[in-house]
Amino acid sequence: MANVTDRSTAPSFVLLTSGGIDGRRVASILHRSGILYDLVLIAHPRRKKGRRSFLSYLPIWIRDHLAGFYLLRRLRQRKFPSYPVRGKFCGRVNSRRLKNYLSDLAPDYIIMMGGGILDDETIQMATQGVLNVHPALLPWVRGVGVLLHSVARQIPLGATGHFIDPGIDTGAIIARYKLPVLADEQLGQIKKKSQRLCCAIMIDLVRQAHEGFILKGEPQTEKHDLCTTMPTEDKQRITECIKNGEAARLYTADFKGGTEKIEDGTTLLEQYANFLDDETSV
Repeated sequence: MANVTDRSTAPSFVLLTSGGIDGRRVASILHRSGILYDLVLIAHPRRKKGRRSFLSYLPIWIRDHLAGFYLLRRLRQRKFPSYPVRGKFCGRVNSRRLKNYLSDLAPDYIIMMGGGILDDETIQMATQGVLNVHPALLPWVRGVGVLLHSVARQIPLGATGHFIDPGIDTGAIIARYKLPVLADEQLGQIKKKSQRLCCAIMIDLVRQAHEGFILKGEPQTEKHDLCTTMPTEDKQRITECIKNGEAARLYTADFKGGTEKIEDGTTLLEQYANFLDDETSV
């Protein structure tokens, strides 16, 4: 384990997470790397009824309501590995409770690992910015279901480290990496590798900031349509394309999306392989 740097000389970090497995992985790796942080746990916002019928929405409302109670959340997540540090549960994302606690901590950086969209007031709690990793190449593929949408839009699979702003995946870009995909890899394998790349990018960004590097983001100059839930027929079609090697072809093809720098993620995955492969880090 690396020597722990004193808080008086290193930037202060808050790891903000809804409790998912990737947030726990990052928490474990940062702890083992000797990087101090405050762990803050949050619940997602309640989902809106939308066009659902009352009966179909009722189970969702009950589940979302119960997610706001910490003990019930712990019960639901009991099979997940525990965090290496003690966390503070602050209710739902953007709650006054959360904002008051972040104000007391006064972090330089917030490490965002799931929990919903932050409002501007919450974002401003971090003096240097809120770090996030999006599992696709920005600005070309933003929103949800981005792995399948990337292939549908003929964009290489990848991930983007960026600062969060009040928009959806529109913040300034710090680093972009293409996801290395082999011809025989199937969708499940690719998803797992994508998660590992996102974790590696976040760990690398935090490590750089911890070592004194100033993280700089380039504003996004293009705006592309937001990806939404893909129809079932399209999902099946794109999944079949991936099965036939389309994601691997896009990885090796010459991407004409722009002149912006996009690095290959192979080296980064290899750099953090020992941590990412360690079962104690998941």
